[in-house]
Amino acid sequence: MRGVESRLFYSGFNISCSTSEVEVNFTNNELEKDVLCSIAKEYVPGTQEADMSINGYIEGISNGIEGALNSALDGLDQHVALILGYSTLPAVSYVLENAYNNGITWTAPFDGLMTVNGTVRTSTGASRGFLTVYERVASATGSSLGVQVTSFSNTNTGKAFVFLHDIGGTPTGAITIQLQSSSDNNTWSTIGTVNFSTEMDSNVVAVTYTGSYVRTNVTALGGASNITYSVIFTEN
Repeated sequence: MRGVESRLFYSGFNISCSTSEVEVNFTNNELEKDVLCSIAKEYVPGTQEADMSINGYIEGISNGIEGALNSALDGLDQHVALILGYSTLPAVSYVLENAYNNGITWTAPFDGLMTVNGTVRTSTGASRGFLTVYERVASATGSSLGVQVTSFSNTNTGKAFVFLHDIGGTPTGAITIQLQSSSDNNTWSTIGTVNFSTEMDSNVVAVTYTGSYVRTNVTALGGASNITYSVIFTEN
């Protein structure tokens, strides 16, 4: 897979075009479980740790990547995702849920260029999932196209991560997006709902699939002229 096919969501910000390198690390801590009958050291897996290192460039201060990196994850309720092969859906994705900044370093290697290097960790856990909606622009209520994720089946549980990238106009009410599932890409069941009121945001909802097809359905724009969003579904 080519690196140019990767995308990076930092809460609602798509900072892919300000990022030159990203690395995701997953670690399972080992715990010793030696017993009297052990003839060698024995271990069992412990808690999982996950972090993401980002190396990028500054393309704006107050409303650019600098502002995103410093404020988007302050509340421990936002999410960071790395997407591989975004142009072919469903695309493999890695999501750090309830992420936070673990450290950011600013450098100015020469005049006219500033770079940023930072690490993001998760307070909840990391998941592997599939991007099924990428930067969809919705100027009216309605559903997206159904996408099949063959590993999803009826009664499987997981989560849906919704990244709101942009809002057109000035909303006066809630923006509502339903998450839907189907076994035949024809009859759809709503398996979760997320609401937004501000732009550049992310949200998550637990879901139970009714089949291998998934889609979204925008039921309210809240007075906005349009919205731009992406969605990643994961399986437990």
